[in-house]
Amino acid sequence: MTRIDAWVGRTLFVPLIIRLCQLTGMTQYAVSNYAWVAAGLTMVARLKFDNGWAIAWAVFVMAFVLIDVIIGGLFPNLSRGGSPFIRKFVLALLLIFGPLDALEWALGGHKPNPLIYAWNFFALLAEYAKTIKTIPPLEKRKSKALEARA
Repeated sequence: MTRIDAWVGRTLFVPLIIRLCQLTGMTQYAVSNYAWVAAGLTMVARLKFDNGWAIAWAVFVMAFVLIDVIIGGLFPNLSRGGSPFIRKFVLALLLIFGPLDALEWALGGHKPNPLIYAWNFFALLAEYAKTIKTIPPLEKRKSKALEARA
């Protein structure tokens, strides 16, 4: 699982996070914070509010989202350590239930809720952003007119 975790981070998430940081000017810690906020919001959005436990869980999650928004607003570059356990757990959930949901849908079952995969994406984005030490500067591209003159 460690090799899969390293490959997924290095190949899929780290280049995306670096490019996002370069284009927006945010640090990897700010991207991580915003991704966890998005993960919390998608977790609440996918709930079915048919009983009291779902409402209680939504209030609990939204309290953490509110705390994360306040901390992220006050300290956007606060360095927080990443958790390899959380990364591997979310990745395992995605690798196990993703194909099972696709198989069930292919066999005529219910269509999987895309918000489940949005939560996985945002949680992995947040955790892989914490693993990046430095963001390289954005390379400026030369225009064709400047290259023609040279």
